[in-house]
Amino acid sequence: MADGENEIERKIIQLAREWMDAIGRRDSVSLDRILANDFLISGLLPQGQLADKKLYIEDCMRPMMSRKRLSFQPMESPRLRQYSGCELRL
Repeated sequence: MADGENEIERKIIQLAREWMDAIGRRDSVSLDRILANDFLISGLLPQGQLADKKLYIEDCMRPMMSRKRLSFQPMESPRLRQYSGCELRL
């Protein structure tokens, strides 16, 4: 992997860790900074409906036991794979 690719991978992993840490701390300011304004997520609402950034952050602010279906999973040893120029965390 080229140095530029290593740096991109490092940045993606760091951002993903910041995201998971912000969820664990219930830090809405950090989540708002990290997530794109057009962020969408599935699996939070019934029947596969998409939830937007605002609803996702609201859900993350609830105590863990009362949150909808989102589970907090810390990143211990993330791996990235590149497909046609986009990175995926596995």
